[in-house]
Amino acid sequence: MKFFNPLFTSLLLALFSILMACESSPGKTERGENQVMKSDRNVDMTESEVLAEVQIFRLKTANDIKANFRKIAAIKGTIKTGEESERGSFEDKLEILDKANREMKRTIDNFTESGRVQWVVFQDEFSDSMDSLSNSLDNFFAGLSTDSVQ
Repeated sequence: MKFFNPLFTSLLLALFSILMACESSPGKTERGENQVMKSDRNVDMTESEVLAEVQIFRLKTANDIKANFRKIAAIKGTIKTGEESERGSFEDKLEILDKANREMKRTIDNFTESGRVQWVVFQDEFSDSMDSLSNSLDNFFAGLSTDSVQ
């Protein structure tokens, strides 16, 4: 039997490869458990990353809020030296902006971490509101500066 039938050899190789490809059930279970453990670690890392992002954002926002309070104080000083006829309306507008700044501080202080998706949504909305408030204060102060020059 020096000459093997090519069909028989092909079948033998196919059977051998099929048997080698089959994995025992404990091996599959172990691999599945490893994937679950890796997934749990990824969730833990994600939660800790969110907490770190929140802390960094809170520090940055605290600085922005302090800057807004300084702008408000500067505007109040400018209003006091300005004309008395316009002082009342300026003070009312400034009070609204001051109240908005205090509300922003309260909002960031009361935010509770509840997952990455909620954090991203909160961060986007809060950043937009904070930018809008800062722009309003800048425009208010710029308007006062040009009015006081005239």
